[in-house]
Amino acid sequence: MLDAVRGIDEARAEAFRRTTRWWRGRELREPLDKAPLPVLAAVEEALADLPVLDR
Repeated sequence: MLDAVRGIDEARAEAFRRTTRWWRGRELREPLDKAPLPVLAAVEEALADLPVLDR
């Protein structure tokens, strides 16, 4: 995900990595809520490329 963002905006990717705080129940969309559409599209594509695990 970070590589996808870095491919569009390296400074945004670094800021996301340094400043985003995670806690139980926090969704990825929260820290990305003000990201420009190209960044959101890149994240969506990166996540879609992840393997799906059978449960």
